[in-house]
Amino acid sequence: MSGEVPTIEGLIDGFAADRIPVSFAHKKEEKGHRRYHCTLGAFTVNKKKWKLCHIKKVGLKTRLPLEETDIELLKERFFLLLAPENHFLLPLEWGGIGEAKEFINGFIE
Repeated sequence: MSGEVPTIEGLIDGFAADRIPVSFAHKKEEKGHRRYHCTLGAFTVNKKKWKLCHIKKVGLKTRLPLEETDIELLKERFFLLLAPENHFLLPLEWGGIGEAKEFINGFIE
C-alpha cells in the first residue's frame, strides 16, 4: 500500500523492530506470550474503503500452535496470502459478497 518493495535486510530489520505483521489480529489470551505484536489490521485496505478478497482461501482453519501445524500447509497458505493472482478488491460497502463461493466462481470464469 505504501509503494515500498522491501529487501531481505529490510524484512530482517522490520521483524527485529516488530514492524512486520504476523497475524491479522491477536487473541487476548496470547497477550503475555507473544514475541511479535504487529498485526495486519494496521495495514488494511479497509481504511481506504476497499475490501481485499481472496479467490482461494488463505485461512488455516486450525487452532493448533504454529509449531504443530504442517509446514507444507503453512507454505501453501503463505503463498496464497501473498500471490497477487489470488486477490481482488471490491468496494467496502459491498460487504462480504467477495467471500461468497458463488461470487468468486463467477468472478474467475
